[in-house]
Amino acid sequence: MIEIIPQNSFILTLCLVAFAGLVFMLIRRPKQNRNWCPEHKIQPVLKIDSDEVEIADLVEATYFAPMKADVRRMNWKFKIDDIEHVCLLLEIFKVDLPFGKKIKPIHAFLGFTLKDGRGFAVSPAGRRLVNEKVTFARILPHYKELHYKIIRLEDTLHARAYFEKDDLQCIPLNLNTEQIKKVLASISKQTQSLKDKAQWFDTFTRNCVTETLKHLKKAGVNVPRYSFRYSTTVNLEKVFLGKILPFSSVKEARKKTNINHLITDDKNFIPELSRWIEGFGGR
Repeated sequence: MIEIIPQNSFILTLCLVAFAGLVFMLIRRPKQNRNWCPEHKIQPVLKIDSDEVEIADLVEATYFAPMKADVRRMNWKFKIDDIEHVCLLLEIFKVDLPFGKKIKPIHAFLGFTLKDGRGFAVSPAGRRLVNEKVTFARILPHYKELHYKIIRLEDTLHARAYFEKDDLQCIPLNLNTEQIKKVLASISKQTQSLKDKAQWFDTFTRNCVTETLKHLKKAGVNVPRYSFRYSTTVNLEKVFLGKILPFSSVKEARKKTNINHLITDDKNFIPELSRWIEGFGGR
């Protein structure tokens, strides 16, 4: 007969609870209808027809606190040739860990500027509930649904720089019209898919970096195969050195691609951002 002493019994109970929790997370299904925050309440859809682009339910947001905003929805129509620049945007943000520790992962998303001075961002992320904060729990499998936020570029950059106090880096992408069309077609397919059926955001396997790199790869951009290491600042920057970034070190790249100084409180900075991209050598 095996005698289970109290200490071993406690450890066994913890293991069983953890195992049951993991099984529950893996078998649960994503949901469309939950108490989502205003920015994530409706899934925008990007449609492309020949050279015409239409974005339904694009977010226009006036932020008044971190991750809190008055949200309105807009429908945009424009031609692919109206797109002036495409860039990869990296936000270095902070997440609190247990015992007072912090880490600085990256949020990756795409920015598009138009010739008329407008701009929009396509930002894949875990869908947030009302009043929910970003915590370390997001690393759990099947914890958050995937959402593609399509938002005015000036709104999201202003919020991240002014309210989140995060560093923003911009990597201009020298894409031709055909490549831009392929990127938009890939985004269109994904947004329509999410509109039809909820899907999981999984930190280790499917996240903002994997989604963004997926769309660029469709356009033939020389992007690396994804590794979870790219979710940290230095490693993601390293893979772009020599591929997209014409710099010799991460330190130089971080300094030359930072755009916080361009972002103004009046949010009329998209033309200035376009000029900065042109000076950098982007499309």
